[in-house]
Amino acid sequence: AQAIRERIGYSNNIKNDTYLNNEYKNLSYSAEEYFENILQNLEYVQKKRLRKLRVKVNKEEWVTGAAIVNAFYSSSKNQIVFPAGILQPPFFGKGQTKSLNFGGIGMVIGHEITHGFDDNGRNYDKDGDLKDWWTPSSTQNFVNLSKCMVDQYGSFSWDLANGLNVCFPLLFLCICFLSSLFPRKCALGSHQIKLYLS
Repeated sequence: AQAIRERIGYSNNIKNDTYLNNEYKNLSYSAEEYFENILQNLEYVQKKRLRKLRVKVNKEEWVTGAAIVNAFYSSSKNQIVFPAGILQPPFFGKGQTKSLNFGGIGMVIGHEITHGFDDNGRNYDKDGDLKDWWTPSSTQNFVNLSKCMVDQYGSFSWDLANGLNVCFPLLFLCICFLSSLFPRKCALGSHQIKLYLS
């Protein structure tokens, strides 16, 4: 936890005109061609990602832009990111009490830190390098405790689903996160939701 790097607000590059001009020099948007602008942007983003293939991870690079209203944890960088976009109410705000600010943003910080110790974070060491650092007994304990959670949330039912055990969308995502451990259980929830929606 002490090795986690934090990024708060925005990257220094956002104020560097030379960097920004170079970054976007091959893009030419048109005020009349909205859809083409979207396609051009998607192509730009994918090419940028492909250029990173088989290149050593830049552990100082931000994983997102400043305007995003979300927070992130990057396993390969052991980095938590809180863009300027999330540093606003209800998570954080100048006019809010300290208790609201500490509670709101503190909950987000705590959530992001846990990703460094979850089933994905276990595959990266404190430097963000690919290395499973869990002991076999830690792995087994995780499997056992996760199964308990999957069983609990998988047993919820919803009146509108005619008594079927339906995992609510967010809970379902949590369960599917564990699907590598329990593929049949997750598939069952998926089939039940599909049945309800059809």
